[in-house]
Amino acid sequence: SCLICEMHFPLLLTAVALPPQALGRLGDLAVAKGLKYFGGATDNGELTDTEYLPILSNTSEFGQITPGNTQKWQFTEPTQGTFDYTKGDVISALVETNVQLLRCHTLVWHSQLPSWVTSGTWTNETLTAVMQNHIKDVVTHYKGKCYAWDVIGPEYIAIAFETAAQYDSDAHFIVGSSPSLSASTLALNAYTALDVEVAYTELDVRFSSLPSTADGLAQQSVDFANTVGACPAVDACVGVTIWDFTDKYSWVPSTVSGAGEALPWDSDYAKKPPYDSIVEVLRNSTRAGTAAVSAGSAVPTTLSSSAAVATLAGPTTLSTAVAVAVSSSSVAPSKSACTRKSSATATSAPAAPTTLSTAVVAASTVPSASATSVAGGAVAKYGQCGGLTWTGSGTYAEGSTCTVSNDYYSQCL
Repeated sequence: SCLICEMHFPLLLTAVALPPQALGRLGDLAVAKGLKYFGGATDNGELTDTEYLPILSNTSEFGQITPGNTQKWQFTEPTQGTFDYTKGDVISALVETNVQLLRCHTLVWHSQLPSWVTSGTWTNETLTAVMQNHIKDVVTHYKGKCYAWDVIGPEYIAIAFETAAQYDSDAHFIVGSSPSLSASTLALNAYTALDVEVAYTELDVRFSSLPSTADGLAQQSVDFANTVGACPAVDACVGVTIWDFTDKYSWVPSTVSGAGEALPWDSDYAKKPPYDSIVEVLRNSTRAGTAAVSAGSAVPTTLSSSAAVATLAGPTTLSTAVAVAVSSSSVAPSKSACTRKSSATATSAPAAPTTLSTAVVAASTVPSASATSVAGGAVAKYGQCGGLTWTGSGTYAEGSTCTVSNDYYSQCL
């Protein structure tokens, strides 16, 4: 198991009010509060940027790094049976040099597959064999280097988990599902009840229209604080990873038209107000209780999005024990009948939910944590309504459907 190294800071007494960033950096503060890390994602093309690399390599800011793309299937096995780890190894070597943790990302996903996989004619048996061979080779190559593996989407959980664990049993494999839409701490605690670690693995908060405004930045700061603050409030939450750290390399503008400015550093590497809010929430957080953004200002239990700001997961939310912030636009519409709806069978083509994650929970613009039931004991909309460990009500809010996300979590939508 991994030890948590706790850093203790001397008491600072001063008559001068210092900005939050002067009182600590993200990685140091996270570890001091009992987290294993505060991390960031990166990609190979960014590593030649001489302003970018020193920030990424600063372990006071980032104790963990996730390769954004170059461990994905299209890079690691571009042709069947031929493996190429050249690009992935560049980031792995950087992490080793910096003495950071490596979250390896990702073994199998519905996107960024090589053409020989997507265009192949497979039976369930042949595709299973292909997956097992791929996972075996990749996990064996990186054995001993990965703190955790971002593994897979929900349809292939058993295959991926068993194969990955077989070839690197010391890594952490907690396999998952599409995100829930509960309040952050409630959702995190729901997964920790299963005796698993949880982490936010691909966090950013985008503006849906630009340029940002002062009010928008204030709201974005609250959104980051709400999400990050949920982690130290839950004992089994081990860390937070933002999906890159600077707007210069954010995936959002090239993917979502008109959106952007989703990260705590701007394109010129200046720290934005959300950076300060993260510092504040980490400084004022505890492992047992509600964190605060600043003295006397409590962090709300749910994220609140304005028209300009939405909370969003990174492009490929596939991870071990993940909590992801997702856009309110991803909330499913209400169903016409109160029925129980199962996910696809193992032989069906997997659905492509907004995010695919291992043990994923999400913070979003949804009813508060207290709104888990309605009159008569029925489960409220967006509340948990089923799962292997579920012992709650079997009736649901009028007009909602109990939808199975995975074996452990069903949600009223």
